[in-house]
Amino acid sequence: MDETKLSLRAALAQDRLEEFVRQAQALGVTLDTGSDFERGLALLMVRQRKDQDGQAPSHSGG
Repeated sequence: MDETKLSLRAALAQDRLEEFVRQAQALGVTLDTGSDFERGLALLMVRQRKDQDGQAPSHSGG
C-alpha cells in the first residue's frame, strides 16, 4: 500500500496530530531541535494537557 507521508502542516489543518506523531515514530524520526516531529509532539502534548485540564472544574483567583 502506497501511503502519502502526512506533513505537520496537513496534520494541523486536518486535526490529525496523533497520526502524524505515530507516523514519525514508525519512521524512526528522532527529536531534533526544531524538527517537525518535535513541534508536532509538543503541540500534541499541549493539546492533551488542555483537554485534561478542561475536564477538571476551573477555579478563578480572587
